[in-house]
Amino acid sequence: MNTMKVDDAEITFRMVGHACVIATYRGASILFDPWFGSTVDNGVFTGYPDFVPPTPAEIESLVGIHVSHIHYDHFRAEDLTHIRKDLPLFISRYQRRDLFHTLVEAGFSNIVEIPFGIESVQAGPFELRVFAKSPEDGSFDSSCVLSVGSNHFYFANDCIHPDSFYFTLRQLFGEFAGVFAGYAVANGYTWGTDFSECEDFKFRVSTAEAAKLRQRVGWDHVGRLARLLKARWVVPYASSYRFFSRDLAAKNSFFGTDEQIYDVDLGDTLPVVLKHGESISALGPVRLDRRPPTSPEIPEALYRPNLFNRGFDDSKIDSLKKTASGFFFEVYSRAARKWRVPMSIELIIQGATTRRSCFYSFEEDELKVVDRLLTGSSEASGDAVADVSFEFPASVVADIVSGKVQLVDAYSFFCIKAKWRRYKHGQTLFISWV
Repeated sequence: MNTMKVDDAEITFRMVGHACVIATYRGASILFDPWFGSTVDNGVFTGYPDFVPPTPAEIESLVGIHVSHIHYDHFRAEDLTHIRKDLPLFISRYQRRDLFHTLVEAGFSNIVEIPFGIESVQAGPFELRVFAKSPEDGSFDSSCVLSVGSNHFYFANDCIHPDSFYFTLRQLFGEFAGVFAGYAVANGYTWGTDFSECEDFKFRVSTAEAAKLRQRVGWDHVGRLARLLKARWVVPYASSYRFFSRDLAAKNSFFGTDEQIYDVDLGDTLPVVLKHGESISALGPVRLDRRPPTSPEIPEALYRPNLFNRGFDDSKIDSLKKTASGFFFEVYSRAARKWRVPMSIELIIQGATTRRSCFYSFEEDELKVVDRLLTGSSEASGDAVADVSFEFPASVVADIVSGKVQLVDAYSFFCIKAKWRRYKHGQTLFISWV
């Protein structure tokens, strides 16, 4: 390990936004997970509040860039158009080659793949090690340790490792000077699944309750990470994005905020809330700077038009339903071969002003489909109530059946709603069906 003599006060970290951080020491810098706040993920997410991108001087000082994984909120090639293409890009040596090929397609010629573990690479005064989330299964996510002399800093990115991993890091590196801990819990499955009408549940779990529970679990992990690494300070990050379209904006209330870290048991580690553009040195804070809470909501003036169903012609919804009926029948038929217990499914197609429904059920061990007009709730109309109903915006269904969008990818749009009436173990994670 690098044991050069280092002035701790000269090691600084500036928050760009989300998981994008610039580390600087004596005129040399390394950039982590470059996304500068533009709209990503099929228009779903936008960085918020405004990010503070690298200055020309910071770009000129770069000796390398670390990219933890392929997701657009951690690497967006369009944000690196002004960065020279021979600059070293450090990634984990993944079994899956998606990230490597994406970087090559973006024009970068100096891609350095770092093996999982304590083997390191040098970038100017910095020493970097990466730890893939699950290297044996071809995972494409990783955390990393940055060392400057005897100072060690941990970047969690989107990785949640088992506690034994952090215990091992502590034995390998000793005391950590600082930690950047991800606390984001945005998840299309959790945030689009409602068990509040599930007859088999004694405690009815709504989408909002599940999202809040997931956030509490996320903060519990941040606390364990800080206590196990015994870091001097910890910065919460990787949750600086929001929904800006009106049809998704209500989900912003599910997000946690940086200031919630003040209520987490961190042991002797000090919490530091860094707003975009602010910096911290390796020495860290000398006192607890408790900042006032922010809101996960965005101002009404920033709302944009609906992202889904905008421009969809409701006069075509019946034709779309006929096509979609056969498409989803094939999907459900393939999935049903794996199901130990048959179940009924309702597909709801939501237009701008019209809703249409297809009801799938088992008769004599075969999956059947029944088309029906949905004027209100199925229960109110006297129709059979499905074990689970899936509601899709019509525009998304049109893209799925046309092949423009893969069904499994549509899950990440955060616009699919699943309401469970009866619990079917092994079938609740519906994206696994495809």
